[in-house]
Parts: sequence; C-alpha cells; structure tokens
Amino acid sequence: MLIASWGFDGMTNQSQYKQKFDVDEEDRSDAGLLVTTVIQLQLRDVAKCVVWANQAPQSVRFCRPFRIQFLKESERTILAEKD
Repeated sequence: MLIASWGFDGMTNQSQYKQKFDVDEEDRSDAGLLVTTVIQLQLRDVAKCVVWANQAPQSVRFCRPFRIQFLKESERTILAEKD
C-alpha cells in the first residue's frame, strides 16, 4: 500500500508569449500555471509493515507532478482541482 500526499501550487502574472490555446476560456493563458503534485510518504506490505518511509517529505526529490495546467490561480480553479 502506498501512502501519499497531494497538493497544488500556482504561479500567476508570468510573461505571455503569443501562445494560442484551442479553448477560449478567460482563465487559460500562459500567464498562469497550476501544478498538482503527489508526494510519496510510505510504502507498506500486505501485513502493513513499513517497507520504505520518506525521510524528507518536504524535499522536491520525491515531489512528482501529477498534472500541469495553463490556468490562472483563483478560488474557483483551486476548488475545481480539489474536487
């Protein structure tokens, strides 16, 4: 069994580079980026004994991007990503 943590972070007001998007939504542009990540915390066997434990859970070494979106970070987009 894998025990993991997930979360997301956004960056807004980045430089725009005339990138054309297929979807015409006001939140989609290359000025904003929303990244959803997963961090592995523990790996357990069927007897629930810890096989591996992450010694540095806040390190970027074990942080893996799950999804990268060109979205402006807002309350609406964060709640939609959480759902």
